[in-house]
Parts: sequence; structure tokens; C-alpha cells
Amino acid sequence: MMAIKHKHMSETVDDMTTGWRRILIGSGFFCLSVMMLWWWYCAIRATSPQMIDIDVSGNNRYSTILLVVLLVFIVAVSVFAKVRQAVRGIWHMMVRYKWILFVIMICWQIVMFFALGPATGFDAEWVIDYVVNPQVITDKGLDGASYLSNSPNNYLLFFFELGIYKALPFVTSLEALLLVMRVISVLVVDVCAIGMYAVAKRYLNDSVANIVLLLWCILLGLSGWCLHPYSDTFCMPFTVINCAFCFWLLSQKTIDKAFLSSWKNPVLIFLFGLNLAVTYNLKPSAVIPVIALLVALLLKMNRRYCVALLASLILMAGGFLCANVPYNHAVRTQQLVPYNHELSLSPQHYVMMGMTGTGGYLESEYQFTMSHLTYQEKVDANNAVIKQRLRQYGVVGYSTFLLTKFRNFTSDGSFGVQRYAGNVFLPRPFANESLNVVHENSVIQKVSHLYTGGSSSNRTLIQMEQIFYILLMGGILLNCLRMSRTFFKEEEVLSIEKSGEHVSYDVWLAIAMVGAIMFLLIFESGHSRYLIQFLPIMLFMSGIG
Repeated sequence: MMAIKHKHMSETVDDMTTGWRRILIGSGFFCLSVMMLWWWYCAIRATSPQMIDIDVSGNNRYSTILLVVLLVFIVAVSVFAKVRQAVRGIWHMMVRYKWILFVIMICWQIVMFFALGPATGFDAEWVIDYVVNPQVITDKGLDGASYLSNSPNNYLLFFFELGIYKALPFVTSLEALLLVMRVISVLVVDVCAIGMYAVAKRYLNDSVANIVLLLWCILLGLSGWCLHPYSDTFCMPFTVINCAFCFWLLSQKTIDKAFLSSWKNPVLIFLFGLNLAVTYNLKPSAVIPVIALLVALLLKMNRRYCVALLASLILMAGGFLCANVPYNHAVRTQQLVPYNHELSLSPQHYVMMGMTGTGGYLESEYQFTMSHLTYQEKVDANNAVIKQRLRQYGVVGYSTFLLTKFRNFTSDGSFGVQRYAGNVFLPRPFANESLNVVHENSVIQKVSHLYTGGSSSNRTLIQMEQIFYILLMGGILLNCLRMSRTFFKEEEVLSIEKSGEHVSYDVWLAIAMVGAIMFLLIFESGHSRYLIQFLPIMLFMSGIG
């Protein structure tokens, strides 16, 4: 197992490693290990409805062959020293030339840009449509004001894209705006890859940083999702900053009066609150790692430092409110796309939607909620359906449903490509003739076929991604098993802390993972695209494992 060397080692052992807290955390790691084992099994089986919508089942032989090859490879590495030496040599070569490989990935992304063309769909396309013409009625059946009132978390994305549309003189059409947003989306993914590497290198170690970079590039950088201009990717820079702050705060020896007396620390905490507000307004569920940080700090907290910790939380809340309150006031008073609270969907709506079918979006559920005129009527109707379904399921029935739903949003390592194959991953020609000449090039067309949802080569690509996804989940499982065993032995915990390995990071990441799972189980999910927002947490955990 990889040891995580804490760069600012505490002189005393964290409170979370002693007494009842140690037993509680150890039990939590054990429960998470069980969940991760089921997750890993689901990934290996890879049988969610979204993966067979376009007859992926007919291509299962690829999955079987690749899994057999992987199993043979693992056995060979375990048994033969020469194989281990060869693998180690390949890994060292990849690490040595990782930035060359990173540049190659960027070149491939440029090819992907021309291969996919201006293809997009659903919310990402609707937001762009409304930027160009707020009065247009999209296939959602709503104009811009009604749609954004429905989903107010997309207001920030809308205004960002509107700024791009107004500021750049060459962006004069819907397609031009879409292509610019695609470029920005790719830049965000690539900058975040470097950011993730830097955070892991700073707070964990070089080996973890290299693993994080490699898996990020394969699972997201080479995926068609890097070209999808929506909040899943646009929230990533703020999520990475949140993770960096969490590592920084957990790395402190103590959060006491001396810590707050340095002007830099309170300023950083306040700025973190500002960043948290942006994250929340782009993707509310992306703040789950920060909520996990608060729980981890409470577990770690020494009674002597309660006042200092409370002061830090107040500073953080102050930064959050300083950004969130003016922003929400601006949204509610602007007249470009007026906000109508009565059209908003409540949290209960997403809970209700997550209790039927695959646990994902259903148009009938949406229409049911929208058939009620006022916000309060919507809430009451959603609550009534939730109670009715809970009674119908019973404890055993609902538990069985949640296990199936868990499989649906964890089994697909392509993050739901097949779910969106009919629009997001359906390559289209460019309106611009010069761009279309490149798009129709024979080599580009082969790449286009590779990323066309439902094609034979696309299914092969998905199976390759699935192998790396299985490795990702295997790393998380190993990390959880390791920490579960560690926390049940007090002397081992003390030995680890004294040797320089910092367990606070593991505890925080585990709590964040549990929070992410609980969120996806309770609310609308149903397919693995919803995991993209939690990819930083998953990568850090897997790299450690």
C-alpha cells in the first residue's frame, strides 16, 4: 500500500484515531468497503439498462475477453518476477514521459472536436439555445424564462455563456457559441487534470499524483464528455479548489487562535467560502465534499479548539453569503429571463423521480409535478407520492430497489454514453464549410465512428474505458479495506500516525464518498453521468489505494 506522507506532521495524534471515534470510523470504513465491493461487482458485470439501450449486450464478448486478459495479467504480475519488472519499467516510462502523453491527449481532443462536430443535446443544448434567443421554445417545451425557473442552478451557466456570446465578435450564431463552449469545456478538463496532479503531489505523494493524472486523462480527457459544455465539467475547477482547501485545512496541526492570528489563513478561509458559493450555484451536489470536511473536522476536533473552529466556519459562511446573497438577488430581479418561483422544481420532486424506474429522469414524473400550478402545490403533491411509494415498497422492497438503482449509476465506466447516444454523441456536420472539410476527412470520419453512440467501434471503446473504470474502483476498494483493518487496531493507527501517514485525508475522502452515494441513492440519478461531479474524490481515493 502507498503511504501518504503528511507534509506538516502533527506533533500529537488526531483525536479521531483514539477511543470511540476510532471504532466509529473503523466501522464506517467497513460499511463503505461492503458498498465498494458491490460497486466493483457492478462495474465488472456492467449490465445497467443504459449499457444495453443500443444492444451493447451483443458486444459482451469484448468485455469477457478483456476481463480474462486482465485476470491473466494480474496472475502473471503476482507470480512472475520478470513480468513485474516489465510492468514496473512500462509504468516508469509512462511517468517519465507523462507530459508528452498529456500533449498527445490534447492533440487527440482536437481530432475529437472535428470528429463530433456541433453535436450536443438536452440541457447543454437548451441553455445555448436560450442564450441566442431567450424566447425560443426548445424540444423541452419551454422558453428560456420557464426553463431557468424550472432549473435555477443553470442561471449561472446561462449568464456565463451569455457573456461569451456578447463579448466575442465572431460568435454570431448558435453553432459558433456551441463550438466556443466546447473549446472552453476541453480547456477546463485539461486545466483540472493539471490541478488534480498538483494537489495530489502537494498533499499526498508523487505516485498518487501520477495515478490520478493517468486515470483522469483516460476516463474524462479522452471521453466525449470533455466536449460536453455543461455544469458537470464547468463545476470541476471549483471542485478541485474545494478539494485543495480541504487537504490544506486537514493538514494543519491545530485550528487554534495562533492559526487564525496569521492574516493569510482567515483570508484563505473567506475566499474558500466565495468559491463554495460558485460551486453551489453551478452544481449544488458538488459541495458534498465540503460537507464531508465539516464532519471530518468534528471527528478530529479537540474541545480546546472549539472556538477557533467555530470562528473558521463563520468566516467560511461569511464568504459564502457575500457571494450567494447578491447573486440570488440579481437572479430574482433581472428581467432578461425573469425568474418565476412557482415554476421551480423542489428537492422533493427529484426524490420522487429517484424512486421509480431506473431511478433516473422520467418525462411522466416531470409532467406530473408541472401539472400543479404553484410551488407549494408541487411540494405537497411530491410529498404525497413519496409517502405512497414508501408504503408500497416496504423496507425490503425499497432496499431491493436501491440496490438496483445503485447498480444503474455505478456499473457504466463510460459515464452513460449510451444514454445520450441519440444526440450528445451523434456526430453532425458543421455549418461552416471550412470546418466541414476537415470533418469529412476519411481519418476524422473513422474517429467520428469511434465516438458515435451505438456503433461497433464505440462499444469497443466503452469496454476499454470499462477496464480502467474497474481499476479505479479496485483502488478505492483496496483503500477502504486497508483503512477498515487499520482503525480496528489502535496500536496500528498510532504507528501509522507516528510514521508520518495522515489518516485525516482518508477519513474525509471516505465521508465524501458516502455522501455522494447517499445523494445519488436518494435523488434522481439512474446512470453514471452523475458520477462525473464526484470524480476528483474517486480519483484521490483510488490513487491512495
